[in-house]
Amino acid sequence: MIMKSLLLFMTMHISLYCLSQEKTTIEGSFVDYKKNDTLLFFSEGIPESYYERNNFKTNINDGLFTLDNNFKYPQLYFSLLASDRGKMFIRPKLFFFDNNTKNIKINYNVWQASTVDGHTASEYEKSFKLQAAKRLGVFDEDYLTNLLYQDFNKLDTFLYGYTKENNKSFVSLWILAQRFHFLGYSNLGQSTLSLFDQSVKKSPIWSKLNYDFENAPIKEGNDFPKISVETLDGNNVSFVLPKGKLILIDFWFSFCKPCIESIPKLKSLYDTYAPHGFEIVGISIDPETTKNKWKAVIEEMNISWQHFLDVEGVETKKLKVNQFPRYLLLDENGKILQTDVNLSKLEYFLKKDLSGR
Repeated sequence: MIMKSLLLFMTMHISLYCLSQEKTTIEGSFVDYKKNDTLLFFSEGIPESYYERNNFKTNINDGLFTLDNNFKYPQLYFSLLASDRGKMFIRPKLFFFDNNTKNIKINYNVWQASTVDGHTASEYEKSFKLQAAKRLGVFDEDYLTNLLYQDFNKLDTFLYGYTKENNKSFVSLWILAQRFHFLGYSNLGQSTLSLFDQSVKKSPIWSKLNYDFENAPIKEGNDFPKISVETLDGNNVSFVLPKGKLILIDFWFSFCKPCIESIPKLKSLYDTYAPHGFEIVGISIDPETTKNKWKAVIEEMNISWQHFLDVEGVETKKLKVNQFPRYLLLDENGKILQTDVNLSKLEYFLKKDLSGR
């Protein structure tokens, strides 16, 4: 009797073990694509330390593939085919995997229509995207993917509201991480991070993102960081702020069309308020190959404020400045007042603080 019970227990244990092993495999298939290829999944801009598996790939055979599911917490990935290299950088779809994911179906011709099962992917499709469509008017996955990398305050406001209503959402947490690591620190982002439920705050991604927010190099109230730059004469120096009551740091580069288009307005503001204590410093991220163009733009447009070069944006990337032009507003002591001020808001500050001085 004891022997039979032991055999029954062992049989059940083996069956359960096999069942758990089956759950660790994600079955994948393609619609309208039968070629042999390689499917790549990767992070985009978020540090590797946030991930259990940062980059991985799988072979596609006759439109079928498998993935190992050993995710301890939900993960966000972007995707690409090996055959896409040289044609595009990224496919327009956010893929959320968690330990409930068992199936993924990729639509080759309409990639953004691809589907993934699992709790997190379901939330993204049935809750997050529907709310984004309702509140932001964003109906297209391609547009939503591009929106992640734009300075779009409405998206951040939406993310705050969505997180407040869905404080256990890993979808919201990953998108917040994506925004932070591309656009840098914001007070609104910090407030959004604080909204998450304790169950989410115990996750590695929340802990890492919280640490990065707390230690952000560009943060309102902080001193402007010490960086190394190059002068117009080609000398390497430690960056020193000019004397002024309000100081604008302008991150730009010579072949950035929006940067060039903003210069006439900046010149007008500078001419008006420089006598009252307004200063501008330009920091370009031009590579060595366009250094002469950088100098030519300064001369041709007769830009009279100080200019420095951060070759290829080595220092700028550390500050998480990835969109241009990007303006930081500092006070007379070099403390950051605004981490991302637009020209309209800049003019407001100048009129309020420097008019008549």
